[in-house]
Amino acid sequence: MYAAKWRIVKDALALVNCVFCGAEVRGTGCVVTQRMDMSEPSKENLEKMRKYVKGFAEKSGTTMHPNRAVTESVVKGLAMHVDELGKPLCPCNFYKDKAAEAKLRRWICACDEMQIYKYCHCLLFVREDGMPITEYLPEGHEGREIYGVITDPTPEKGRALKHKAAPAPSQTEE
Repeated sequence: MYAAKWRIVKDALALVNCVFCGAEVRGTGCVVTQRMDMSEPSKENLEKMRKYVKGFAEKSGTTMHPNRAVTESVVKGLAMHVDELGKPLCPCNFYKDKAAEAKLRRWICACDEMQIYKYCHCLLFVREDGMPITEYLPEGHEGREIYGVITDPTPEKGRALKHKAAPAPSQTEE
């Protein structure tokens, strides 16, 4: 996972921030990251994130992805961000400035999309079959475009911020 992100950062022609440490990167890569061992989060934060994810899945009426590798990868990324930022910033996005993004809170797990639409783009919180819930997403949202309409098996749970949702298109429209 990190090798692929490193290659993207290393091969970038424009000035960007390193996806790991936030340092400015020019075409040759981040010197800071080259010296850091970014392979494992602290055991304490890894366990904290596992416990959080399990509890949130139960509370929201979702399950963790049935492919354990998906779940572990996302949980590990969350724990690494807790180590780095003190917050479980979603590891599935690229941020120009992770610290600034963490202050905005919209991508802190469980992110705004999960709280409003019950949609997890990381595929961490899904239905038992591993599919993301997309029925509440607004028309044109990438999740709805990719997966189509996938119904929520537990509509009575989750969506703490559903009052902020744009109206979902009717499933009966053609």
